[in-house]
Formats: sequence, C-alpha cells, structure tokens
Amino acid sequence: MTLSAFKQPSEIITYPPTLFPASPSLDLLTRVWTEIDFKRYFANSLFLAITVTAIQLLTSSFVGYVLAKYQFWGRNVFFIALLSTMMIPWPVLLIPQYLIVLRLGFINTYWTIILPALYSTFGIFLMRQYMHSIPDELIDAARIDGAAEPDIFVRIILPMCGPRPGGAGHLHLHGELGQLHLAAGGAEQGKHVHPCRWGWRCSTSASGLTTRR
Repeated sequence: MTLSAFKQPSEIITYPPTLFPASPSLDLLTRVWTEIDFKRYFANSLFLAITVTAIQLLTSSFVGYVLAKYQFWGRNVFFIALLSTMMIPWPVLLIPQYLIVLRLGFINTYWTIILPALYSTFGIFLMRQYMHSIPDELIDAARIDGAAEPDIFVRIILPMCGPRPGGAGHLHLHGELGQLHLAAGGAEQGKHVHPCRWGWRCSTSASGLTTRR
C-alpha cells in the first residue's frame, strides 16, 4: 500500500501487479492534500474515534459495575438480553439507526455516528466479567467508612480494573477509526463530518482520482 502511493494510477491497477513503482512520483500524495480536504476528514475521524471511545469506556465501566455488584430484580435476564444483541448483524440495525437519527434531526452532524455508539455490548461484558473478581468486602468497607457510591466507583473500582479499560478502549478506538456505514447514510451530504474512509470514497470520483481500465 505504501509503495502504491508512489505509483501512477494506471500502474496501480496493472495485472499482474508490480511491487515497486516503475516511475516513482509524489503526484497522488500531492493531490490528496491539494484537491481533497483530507485534513478535515482526518480530524473528523480522530474526533469521532476519541469521543465515541471515551463515551463507550464510561458507559461500559458504569453498566458493568452495576451488573456485577448490584443486586436487583431481572439483573441476569437483562444481562442475557444485552448479550443476545451481539448476535444481530449490523446491516439489520443500519436502517433503524438511520431512521432514529433522521427523526431526531441529526442528519449531517457528528451525532449521526456518536448516538448509535453510546454503548458497547462487548465492553460492558468485558468490564462486568472482571469486576466480578473484585471482592465485595472492599466495597462494603468503603461504605462503612462513609464513601458515596460515585466515590467507590471512581476511587476504588476503576483503579482496580487495571489495564482492562485500556484494552477495551483500544478495541473501541480501532473500530471507530474504521467507521463507515453510518457516515455513508447519515452524513451523505455533510462533507464537514465525514471520516477519512467515507471522505476519501466520496472525493476520489469528484477529484478525478478514480482509475479505470
């Protein structure tokens, strides 16, 4: 991929493909920064990835803590129902998610991508499973000492989770950097909110970078 950036468009689609460019050129790299607003697309991707990752880490940790350490009616049923949503393929959810952001008036805004990603089922599962291993006696001792529930969560539970939030955050970040399908539908006219992949896809044809045989 790196070497192909220095090839001519006709050479990229040559069959059989070549490893090294016959006539190395910076033309494609130059056109990316001059004819396409790539800086904007990159900034959008970075903003969306960091924002959604931070939100998902917060919701995953909080919901995981509640499911692991609080006793309430229907807890296990709710957890099983939550896990079952992981079996739903994302194309099935695409149209309902689009209709939701459409009726909320969020089309062509960052909320198109942020709203459907406010929580991660896998992140909740990961945090809940680890928090089960934290002794309940530590929480009880903190309550006896007068600690409020938010203090217990922030000052005791989260520090004891160690690298788990970081691992979950890495998975969320990797997934959000590749976000494309909702941007394709919900921000199709709002180029100012496009992430890199969709921005590049929309711009190649407009800038004449699409190559054909």
